[in-house]
Amino acid sequence: MCTYHSSMTLGNALDSARHQTCQNWELVILDNGSKDETITVLQEYERIDERIHVIYRDSNVGWRKGISLCLEKASGQYMMFLGADDYLASDETLQEVTDEIRKNHPDIVWTGCGFAVWDDGTYRIAEQKIPPYRIYEQEDKLQIFAELMQKVYYNSVMHYVRIDFLKQYGIDFYEPYYGDCEGMTEAIARAGKMVVMDRMEYVLTTNTSQTATRVCFDYDTERQWKSIRQVLPENTEGKQETLSYVAGRVLDNLVAICQSIVLGEPLTDRYMNPIERGFAERFLRVEEMISNDAMAEMMYWAGRESYAEYLLGAAGVAYWSLRKQQVVIKTIDENSRWMSRFVHLAMQQDENGEIVWKTWISRADGEQLKTLFERKENRHLIGAELLLRNNVEYEESKQRQDIYEMLKVCIEKGGGCHR
Repeated sequence: MCTYHSSMTLGNALDSARHQTCQNWELVILDNGSKDETITVLQEYERIDERIHVIYRDSNVGWRKGISLCLEKASGQYMMFLGADDYLASDETLQEVTDEIRKNHPDIVWTGCGFAVWDDGTYRIAEQKIPPYRIYEQEDKLQIFAELMQKVYYNSVMHYVRIDFLKQYGIDFYEPYYGDCEGMTEAIARAGKMVVMDRMEYVLTTNTSQTATRVCFDYDTERQWKSIRQVLPENTEGKQETLSYVAGRVLDNLVAICQSIVLGEPLTDRYMNPIERGFAERFLRVEEMISNDAMAEMMYWAGRESYAEYLLGAAGVAYWSLRKQQVVIKTIDENSRWMSRFVHLAMQQDENGEIVWKTWISRADGEQLKTLFERKENRHLIGAELLLRNNVEYEESKQRQDIYEMLKVCIEKGGGCHR
């Protein structure tokens, strides 16, 4: 567990562990420099239960780095992360999980979960996600990814993972697999045996997270797909639908992060501390995030046009909304490799002040857009489909055909990726 100003919910989380009928557990807690009553609560629970061990810090390193530091102190065989605002679903949870571990000896035990709303000390479970019981061992890993993404809250470390297994593959949920999305994706790719329990064993509180409204400015958009890519079959024939689903699930999260960054939402550093970044730096960071091979390959499988519209549309709205801030726009234009020019040429502000995609491309603009697609910085031709929609007309019709032919070659190469 990691805590930071968690005094309102901490006691319930700790009691859910202490009331377990299974007694053979330890709870390693890292406090990130709380200044409220959290410290008092932690000290009291340390006093009354010798299984609770707290690491006190003066500064905040966030829960991702916090898990890494806690793992260094762990002496158990399996670990799971208990949020300071969440709780174990019943007093039998750890015994039920232990029974599965003793029976099957898996690398990962996945469990069902409930989603609760906290209101002045009262928890109300609003939804449950309970998967069917399943043991995975030698099956198609791509299919396993798809099934876990559908049936469990897969990108969370509320589940139970063998610590020796994590150490074997260097998964500590901070570096190089940052957080539970990246860490648990790599764990699925590496796991030999996994059990899915058909019981609600964890309750996630949805309205109390201190970090859900902020995104990491330096988030890696390649890492998660690299983990999935290592288990992809050589021959993808007949697996397009599954690939589309898996790639789309990863992309949905990454697109939301990119949109939040470029549209001015609150940011954190890698230690999850609040930081500020100007619009120019945000715009250029998002351009970097979406220009890599992994993003292009995911878009190739999940839908190039729709995801390009989500990404470039958000960037374009931000860019055009700030056109009057000439110094900012000048900084972007001088440092952008392709994205600022693309949204400048492909979008416009209409008479109602709305930022919209152009439906008429002049000869001069069409030539510049072609040039953008010839540059190695956008070798994946992100955004090309948006210029080939039926409602888009060109003053020079050959330019439309040229862009189509360039895109065709890109798609034939597998989305422009090194496949």
